[in-house]
Amino acid sequence: MMEVDDHREPVAKRLLDRPIDAFEEHGVDRVRRRNASVRIEPHRQAHVVEARPLDGDEVGRAEDDAPFALARRLQRIAQVQSASKFRSRLELTEKEQKDASRRQKDIRALMDNQFHVADDFLTGSYRRWTKTKPLKDVDIFCVLRDDQRAKYRTNKPPSVVLGDVESALVKKYGRDNIKPLRRSVCVRFPDATDEERVMSFDVVPAFAKSTHYEIPDTVTGGWIETNPKIHAAKATAANEAFGGEWKGMVRMAKSWNRAKKKPVDPSFLIEVMALEILRPPFGGDFPYEFAAFFATAADRIEEDWADPAGLGPPVSDSMDASARAAAKRALNEAQYMTREAIELSRTGRNGDSLRKYRELFGDLFPLS
Repeated sequence: MMEVDDHREPVAKRLLDRPIDAFEEHGVDRVRRRNASVRIEPHRQAHVVEARPLDGDEVGRAEDDAPFALARRLQRIAQVQSASKFRSRLELTEKEQKDASRRQKDIRALMDNQFHVADDFLTGSYRRWTKTKPLKDVDIFCVLRDDQRAKYRTNKPPSVVLGDVESALVKKYGRDNIKPLRRSVCVRFPDATDEERVMSFDVVPAFAKSTHYEIPDTVTGGWIETNPKIHAAKATAANEAFGGEWKGMVRMAKSWNRAKKKPVDPSFLIEVMALEILRPPFGGDFPYEFAAFFATAADRIEEDWADPAGLGPPVSDSMDASARAAAKRALNEAQYMTREAIELSRTGRNGDSLRKYRELFGDLFPLS
């Protein structure tokens, strides 16, 4: 069973414990330590920092405005707590993990009987702990034994193995519940009406190759190399560097993507972009982090984003120029909505601010 890698000090407590900052509500020129330095964040450049001493007038204004800054601080804490609650709602429950394990065993038994499986494991965003809810498209790698190579790999197009996987799954789960995909076959579970159940699996046939794997790709018409274990290791390292908040922010960004009908597709692309865009340390403030993330993602969505393992084709290769332009518009809109929500909170309209976040991230975002 997966362990929750959550050793974070509550963000709201860290925010409350910081010295009062009369400038912090602006998101730029934020005082990091009274009488010490100012953190200057140029527009739309996350984590670009230039420190300088406070002059006497600035210290005086900070002291005079302290009561107002405290009120704003408390409003921001309410927002941070809502964001933290939202992040928790997106985390996998024990019931979901047990259901995923049960479904995995059923699929493994079927695949092993048909194809002689050497190894299988859950992978993708489920294993990296970046999956959103409802729990769909959980990836299961089925590594076939070498004695299957002549039948499915040597001089064979991807359609051969994927076609046989599809046929085997149809016999077990029914035609209406099976859908062929680019590199896998999707199995839907119509009885999964409870939000704490796995709604679908993507079954990925693979062969071992040296220290990594080969999987079929019907778009390229060949086999591509991949290593999901490297993807998982990079996600874990990023999460640790970001104070344990990286995976939570990725889940929330993916929730935005799902709520907006997936302008960024595949959703793994959000995770790949986050490896570069979410630079440590975590600033302790979800709204400003997301405003910077969406702005930078909008600026860079038209770039090619490589496979983090350095093996397969670019993760962004399924998005043409038109799709990237649409994603850019959606990401910019997300940035503007985040800044709107920040301004609503700054002016004391916390309820309206939380409703704006729900509009942005979807119905799982709490209003209290």
